[in-house]
Amino acid sequence: MTARRNRGLVIVGGGPAGVAAAVEARRAGLETCLVEQRSALHAPRRLLAEFEASGTEALLETAAWGIWGHDLALCESGARSSLLGFDHLIIATGSFERAVPFGWQPEDRLARLAGCDFTGSAYIDPWTTRDAWMRTCVSGVLVAGDAGGIVGEPAALDQGRLAGLAAAVDAGSVHADQAQRRARPIQRRLPQVPRRERPPDGLLAVADSDTVICPCEGVTAGQLTERLFPGTVEPAGVIAETRATMGVCQGRQCATLVAVTIARHAGVALDDIPPITPRPPVVPIPLGAIAERPPVFLSAAS
Repeated sequence: MTARRNRGLVIVGGGPAGVAAAVEARRAGLETCLVEQRSALHAPRRLLAEFEASGTEALLETAAWGIWGHDLALCESGARSSLLGFDHLIIATGSFERAVPFGWQPEDRLARLAGCDFTGSAYIDPWTTRDAWMRTCVSGVLVAGDAGGIVGEPAALDQGRLAGLAAAVDAGSVHADQAQRRARPIQRRLPQVPRRERPPDGLLAVADSDTVICPCEGVTAGQLTERLFPGTVEPAGVIAETRATMGVCQGRQCATLVAVTIARHAGVALDDIPPITPRPPVVPIPLGAIAERPPVFLSAAS
């Protein structure tokens, strides 16, 4: 049977925002567990030293691949699956490179699975809707750093610290007045963060019918347009027909290009294409981890 445990605060992402959030939350006395898919954390040395001194629990080489309510599905090294329950969750999953050489895309699929609201273009410049403390519309779920919209490392650090403080306040580990004093200089810096400019549409319009749009499945632009159902710009149908976005990267590299191809063929704006619904697993994991079928999934399906 799949193991299950609980933590007061869980942070997904071991980059600058996630590590900064952990440092602030632990400093405020909140039980904190950080989950990172890679074998090491990635943040400035000084911040890593603060993290080490904080005593935060770190689950390295552990992938967070799905979320159901306040249960996070994990796949640890050796394909062991587990459920990690949380009272508060900070999503700091960062960003990933686009398939064309400009800018970055927020890694926001976990936040979308959690039910968070978004603004901006789903394919070019999505931003997770949050308050000044990085809280989303979903109770107990916060998003910090590039996962909520591309801001760069300095702002990601500040957003992480704010999210860690907010989680500590919500958990009753620190008084709101004390948290506000710590947060005031951080919040003064954040308004100076510029929004990234939208890339020119021409950069996304260079593909011809033979251009491979989905490298994982070898799907070309021509194959996508051939299988697009008449009278609709919904991506789900053409994805089912071609398996585009269903490969190892789970659409990280090609989801935007699939949407661009549909928009160009249909003669509509990219923003008119419905978002592609994220589905677990949001990161590649061994099939055996899913096959264990944690009890919560069985009850949800029955």
